[in-house]
Amino acid sequence: MCKNLYLVIFVCLFSFSSEAQYGLSGGVSLLKGFGVPKPYVGFSLGGEFPRDNESSFFIKASFYGKNRLDPSLGSPPIYLEALDPNDFSIASVSGNRFFNYTTINGGMRYYILDGYDTGFALYGGSNVMGVINQAKIKADGFDQSKYRIPATNSLNGTILNLGIGFSGGAKYTIPAVGTLFFDAEVDYLVFSLPSNQTASDLASFFYSPVVFSLTLGFRKDLY
Repeated sequence: MCKNLYLVIFVCLFSFSSEAQYGLSGGVSLLKGFGVPKPYVGFSLGGEFPRDNESSFFIKASFYGKNRLDPSLGSPPIYLEALDPNDFSIASVSGNRFFNYTTINGGMRYYILDGYDTGFALYGGSNVMGVINQAKIKADGFDQSKYRIPATNSLNGTILNLGIGFSGGAKYTIPAVGTLFFDAEVDYLVFSLPSNQTASDLASFFYSPVVFSLTLGFRKDLY
């Protein structure tokens, strides 16, 4: 799935390369779910394609590192299966639980003041966002000569989401150098599909339908 995701991003970012002007950008990003304690830190790559000096189409992919569940919140046991078919004892271990975000969003931006090409400008607009959450449980050490994780108990899961939102920001273009920008975004996830029980269980600790994100970055325009 990751290979297909990267292929989609590559095609989207460069499919407009025949246009007279387009911008490639990168930056540091921060994402936080509403009501979720820890933010996620990552990086973003994007492309922007101006229609004129007052509006543009953009697409951006953001990759965030994983967060670990605070042990003080408790950790449900992971039940093990004995390798010996005659061993009917019940054994369990604790585990560390992780969750992360990968987002792809695109939409329109509208500029005021100096506009897209020059100087200082403010911008805002709407967007559609796709989100992939990866949920993972890492079991603590156990005697693998006696026990194993049951094949029916998957410790990895995903949640596919679709959201809509709004963004706004500011940028400053330095002639012959590039554009520094800062933007903020809020999205509401209107559709979510967990792949298994692990994804559903971890979502109760990490997931929020409302997410905020910030990006500080640099854009270089090509002609």
